[in-house]
Amino acid sequence: MLRFIKREHSDVKNLIKKIAVASGAGSKLLEELARHDPSINLNDIQLPPGEAATRASIASTKKKELLGQTGERFELSLLLTQTEALSYAWHLAKVAGENEFRPENARALAGVSEDMKNLYQEVFVLLFSKTKLSTTNQMRTQKQ
Repeated sequence: MLRFIKREHSDVKNLIKKIAVASGAGSKLLEELARHDPSINLNDIQLPPGEAATRASIASTKKKELLGQTGERFELSLLLTQTEALSYAWHLAKVAGENEFRPENARALAGVSEDMKNLYQEVFVLLFSKTKLSTTNQMRTQKQ
């Protein structure tokens, strides 16, 4: 939804779209696995109340940060948020795949894990380049 109300550079926009596509594919895969395995209930998360409240608090803070920022700050915050989410998705899919007894499901989850890992690395590289560029621009401004 942020892409409709916020503007970012094309490199950030393209990577965010790529993440959305990969995340959508991963979500469809999980829905397909759940359709064929009644023991998988994607709506039953069963988090302890403290964990659920912590996650809700983090989501609220991130939302306020992203909505309240523009320009470079927005892009950097967005990219940081993506590294956190991608790292979590990468490792969650990895652990799920390692604990899956059906070889085809294990391979599919390993693929999702690899996709999330690769996207994490892409975001990290872009984040690093943006941070480096921002620092260089700040140094130039201070010299003037």
